[in-house]
Amino acid sequence: MSKFSNRLNRFNLVGRTVPVQIPELGPDAVLDVLSTGPANKDYFNEVLRIGGKELRSKGKSPDLTVKEIRKDRLEQAKLFARHVVAGWVGVYDDEGNEVEFCEANVLELLTELVETAPMIFDRLRDAAGDDESFYGEAAPDAEELAENSPTGSSGS
Repeated sequence: MSKFSNRLNRFNLVGRTVPVQIPELGPDAVLDVLSTGPANKDYFNEVLRIGGKELRSKGKSPDLTVKEIRKDRLEQAKLFARHVVAGWVGVYDDEGNEVEFCEANVLELLTELVETAPMIFDRLRDAAGDDESFYGEAAPDAEELAENSPTGSSGS
């Protein structure tokens, strides 16, 4: 173990989730999401695999169109169902029944969000992509770390 391990442990995001409130799904609806960064190896590796495959098949980036954005969101919904949404509570169907958490139900929900309320899906995607929200508290910047160091000096 490194002499910095305890200090830097809060930046290890492997397996950490953050709750994302989605009141549009119910008053207490919360989805727990994993990071979409390198700490989520399954998700990250699949994104790299898909991106590389698309680049090889097309030779260049596609033109950005509404159709391409929708296609990207649908692909992201599949990846999120498999690798990012780790749990939920308070999610109800149209009849008011609580929906069991499982990959198939997550995919159905996320696909429906992409189709009818993409801004809600984007909110979920943004939360999973904001690594700082996983730290438990705001990550200190270099100046703050220097002020709290034993010498009180930034080294300059």
